[in-house]
Amino acid sequence: MNIRLAASRGFTLAETMISAVLVAVVGGVAVNLLIGGFVQFARNVALNQSAQQSRSTLNTIVRRLEAAIDSPQLVTLSSGAYAPGVRFHRIIGGAYKIIDPVSVTLGTGSTALSYTSANTTTLTLTFNGAWPTPSVGDRVLFLNPSDIRETVSTGTSPGEKPGRKISAVGSVSGTNPKSVTVTLQSAPGKQILCGNPCHIIREAALVAVDVNGRRQLRYYDSTADLNSFVVVARDLDPLPRERDASGTIIQPFGLATVNGRVQVLCDVPVRINDYQATLSRLRQTDEFNGFLRTGSSVVLKSNLATK
Repeated sequence: MNIRLAASRGFTLAETMISAVLVAVVGGVAVNLLIGGFVQFARNVALNQSAQQSRSTLNTIVRRLEAAIDSPQLVTLSSGAYAPGVRFHRIIGGAYKIIDPVSVTLGTGSTALSYTSANTTTLTLTFNGAWPTPSVGDRVLFLNPSDIRETVSTGTSPGEKPGRKISAVGSVSGTNPKSVTVTLQSAPGKQILCGNPCHIIREAALVAVDVNGRRQLRYYDSTADLNSFVVVARDLDPLPRERDASGTIIQPFGLATVNGRVQVLCDVPVRINDYQATLSRLRQTDEFNGFLRTGSSVVLKSNLATK
């Protein structure tokens, strides 16, 4: 007599198919959860990196603007409220002293005061050996009198400027102190007190520049040399759509006056970093083309060129 043990009985076809379907469903759910976790992790990393880049960009802008010694002016004015850039003057060294030419001397002995002519276009300066030598394109900011300004209507950076522009620089002599003769582009128009300090200032700029369909935020250490710059942010929104309360499209920079104080309005939309390699193929590319917007207003302090 043949005896068939129950423990040796195999699975039926129906049981095998049901098991296979359950394994496939559970496996599919697990794979989707795993992929979703990887994508979410990559997304969080991208957002965190973008937020860090935005903060770094904004901090750089604030540091540059806080070094301004006059009220910044908008570059490439579009609507009158916002523009892709802002320019300002900064001190490059000093103080420097004007020692020549002496045209008028008032008083005698220790109380004597010497002045240059209001029509002179040459000044001899003495300065500490560690300070930089003035360059063509820099400006002399006079402290006495301090209200010497001029309006420039031509060139790449028109507008009201403090002091007078340097058009030529002679050879430096001496070691400490050094001395150099500079030629001004135009006469100061007022007598300048000799022996008192003046400053050499240089115009810098922060400008959003469109390059190959993308927009960079560049810092120009001198507007006299537009071929030399530092890229502060490599990928800003090239087509900003955000509007202010009046309906004006917000560019990276704007100016406002609150309680008599000038404020620079900053709006920096930085592209959110792409998910790299294989992760980027798991979702549509358009999902990664967003911009993380950060904004701030920089209240300018009282400075030398606006006193």
